[in-house]
Amino acid sequence: MRNQFYLLVVFLSASAFIGGCSTMSDVAQEPEAQAVQEAPPEQIAILEPTQPSPKPEVTLQSTFYFDFNDARLRPDVRETLEAHAERIKTESQVVRIEGYADERGTETYNKELGQRRAEAVRDLLISKGVNASQIETLSFGEKNPQVSGSGEIVWQQNRRVVLK
Repeated sequence: MRNQFYLLVVFLSASAFIGGCSTMSDVAQEPEAQAVQEAPPEQIAILEPTQPSPKPEVTLQSTFYFDFNDARLRPDVRETLEAHAERIKTESQVVRIEGYADERGTETYNKELGQRRAEAVRDLLISKGVNASQIETLSFGEKNPQVSGSGEIVWQQNRRVVLK
């Protein structure tokens, strides 16, 4: 934007100068002034137009939280996941969806719940046009908690899916 402003100022200044010089033809000129006017004009460097600056990359939320004992996507995460789907469709890389659960329940149940959560995200991405071969799902269950400890506030943060 700064370069475009600079070009505009240079162009307007040059136009005003040239325009001002052209009005001098109405005034009686002395021979010396005519000689100066007939001299070859200075070369003006032509600046090439600048490329538009790339749009800043938008950082999308990549952690999505779930309700207790539930693998259904919350309505508030669908819009962000749809934006992820658009981005993934244009890239050739594989994304990994990691499912997690809080510490309540058996280890086996939590691993299965984490997998169902990851698959819920995968299914939404596929429904929005992402190629299934670009998606890998993995469940950690209650392993690798985001926050250590017990209690509802901690558990809420550990019931999640992370898109990588």
